[in-house]
Amino acid sequence: MNALSRLPRFLLILSCIAAFACGSDETGETTPTGAKLSGSFSASVDGSDVTVDYAGGKLVAELVHKINTSEKGYGCITSVFLSVAKADGSCALELTYQPGAGDGLALSKASFFAVGGDKQGGILINPIKCAGFPGAEGNSEVEWTLAGGDSNLSVKPVKPGEANKKSASLADQDLKLSGKIKLKKGGKLFELDLSSIRIQGTLTSVGSTQVSCGTAKGVEVCPKGVTYGNKVGTYVRRPLGAYHCTDDSIYDPGELCGSPAQVLVAYQHWVTEKDNYGGKDVLGGLGKTVTNTKDLGVIFVVLTGKQKVVVKNAEGKFEASGPAPTQADCAEIKKLYNLPDSVVMLYDKDKALTSTEKMPVGAGFTPGIAVASSTGKIVQLLPDSAGKMDQGMLDAAIQAAVDAE
Repeated sequence: MNALSRLPRFLLILSCIAAFACGSDETGETTPTGAKLSGSFSASVDGSDVTVDYAGGKLVAELVHKINTSEKGYGCITSVFLSVAKADGSCALELTYQPGAGDGLALSKASFFAVGGDKQGGILINPIKCAGFPGAEGNSEVEWTLAGGDSNLSVKPVKPGEANKKSASLADQDLKLSGKIKLKKGGKLFELDLSSIRIQGTLTSVGSTQVSCGTAKGVEVCPKGVTYGNKVGTYVRRPLGAYHCTDDSIYDPGELCGSPAQVLVAYQHWVTEKDNYGGKDVLGGLGKTVTNTKDLGVIFVVLTGKQKVVVKNAEGKFEASGPAPTQADCAEIKKLYNLPDSVVMLYDKDKALTSTEKMPVGAGFTPGIAVASSTGKIVQLLPDSAGKMDQGMLDAAIQAAVDAE
C-alpha cells in the first residue's frame, strides 16, 4: 500500500493500535474484530433473484471516536467503516457512515463487489467471485456503487474510562443496519435492504481530537469570513460559476468541506485533445488517485469544447481558443480518463470563466490543478512555475493538504 492510499483514513490506524493484523489492498489482509456477523440480503439483479448470506462471514469494523479529555466523560462515535463478506471473502459489501443531519450516523458511501479480491498496485491479482451473482463470471473487478436510498446506524457512545483513550474497547455492541439503498454499475441498478445485517460483540475505536460530533462534511463545516480566489493561500471559490454536467445546476464546492483534501482540475478540451500535452499522465491516473485516497474530493471543470477556434484579440493579434463546452464534452472526457462517479464533473457552459479573476485555477497552464485542504484552502498549484507536473507532485500536494489541517 502506498502512502497516498493511507492519507485520509484515521480508520486504518485501528488495525495497528488494536494489535490486529494491519490490512492492505496490496495483500488482501483484513482487520478482524471480536464481534459476530449475521444477516443476509436478497435482491433482483439484472433479471435474476439472488441472496447473499453473511452468517459466519468475515467482518472488518473500523470506528473513530472523539477523545474526551475527562476520565468521567463519554465520547461520540464520529465515523464507522464496515466491510462484510462471506467466509471465503466473496460478495464483499463496504459501508461508510458519518454524521448526518439527524441523530446517529448516515450512510455516505457504499460498494458491493461481485468480483473482488487481492490487489497489487491497484490491479486485481486474485479474483474472488460472488457465486451466482450476475456479472461475476470474469476475472476483472466488478464494483457496484451507491446510487441512492438512505441507511442509518446508531452506535453506543464510548463509555467513561475508555473515551479518553486513543484505542477504546466497545463491549456489548449490537449494530443493526437500517434502510434500503440502491447500487449501480453502468446503466444497471438494484435495491439492497440492509435491515437484516447485524454485528454483535466487542469493537475497537480509534480516538482523535480532530474530529467533530456534528456534521462531518458539507457547507456547514466550511470556514467563515475567508478570502476566495484561485491562488495559494486563498479558498476555492463558492460558487465557481460552473454547472453540473448532468443537470445544469450550480455547484457549491463547499459540499466538499470536511474531505481529507480537495483537488480542483481546470481543463481546456481543445488544447488537451492533443496526445502529447503536459499533464496527460496525471489526468490518466486521476481515477486511480481517487480510488486509492478514501473520501478525496475532486472537482473537474471543463472550460472549453474540443474544436479549435482562432479569434482576433483587442490588440489585433490572432489567438487560439475553444468554443463553450457541452455536456457531450463532459461525457467524452469522463470516459477518456475513466473518472469515477465520485468526481464532480462541471462545465463552463456560458464560457464565462476565461478571465484571470474568474478562472477556477490560477496556475497559468492547462490542464491546471489546485490542491486544497479539507477547509478548501489552496495549498499548491500544478504545474509548478516551470510548467512541470507529474503523479509524484500531485501525491505530495495531496499529502501537504492533508497535513495542513
